[in-house]
Order: sequence, then C-alpha cells, then structure tokens
Amino acid sequence: MRILRQLLFVEISGLLSLLIVAVGMSVYGAIDSTRYADSLLSPAESAKLMFGYTLIIGFLPVFFIGSPGYLLLLRKHLARWPHALSLGVLPGFLVLAFEPSLGFWAIICGSFVALLTHVMCSHLGTKISFNPTPLRGAD
Repeated sequence: MRILRQLLFVEISGLLSLLIVAVGMSVYGAIDSTRYADSLLSPAESAKLMFGYTLIIGFLPVFFIGSPGYLLLLRKHLARWPHALSLGVLPGFLVLAFEPSLGFWAIICGSFVALLTHVMCSHLGTKISFNPTPLRGAD
C-alpha cells in the first residue's frame, strides 16, 4: 500500500511537470507563429496545437516510463540530477531512431519534465518518507 501512495505522488508530480512543459511549448508555438507573416496557423491555434500534442505524446512516457522509473530511483536512493535527466531523455532517444525531428523535441521536453519532477519530488520528499518501515521484532 505504501508503494502505491509513493507511486501516486510521483505520477502526479510527473504529470504536473508535463502540464507545465506543455504550457511552455504552447507559448513557444504562439511566439513562433507570430514570427512569420505567412504562417498557416494563428498564434492561438498554434498554441492549442502545441499544448495538445505535447500532452498527448508525453502522457504515456511519463505515466509508464518516467514516473515508475523515478520511483525506483527514489527507493534505491539514486534520485540525482544526472539519473533523472537520463530517465527523461530515454524515450526521446528511442524515438530519435525513427523520426529525428520528433525525437529531438521529445528529448528537450523529456529533459524538462524529468528535471521538474525531480525538483517537485526532492522538495516535497521530506514530508513523505521513501524509506521502507523496519519490521518490528526483527532485531
């Protein structure tokens, strides 16, 4: 039961990080669309598109790879910046072999999601113990 609570905490942190990155990508999409006079999309349409695609494409890697992997790092006391970053860019490197432009964006977004998740879990981790409870009478 305790590990499920910890997984829920890390999943919420990961999905909140994905939401923050999706907002950032939508701002980038809106700004990028205003740079070109002959853009096919308005800034608002571009922002919606970037926000939606970032959430849709990023949900499965965060939910099934990033958060469970980060929980494993926390439980093994290996949750450090380089490990969290490598966990975030791993799906992007897998996509890079098949679609370079999408893989590039997945690496960038995945690194920001991983680092934001690491920040959220390290600051709030003092309130939730990630150490297993010792058994009574095992002395």
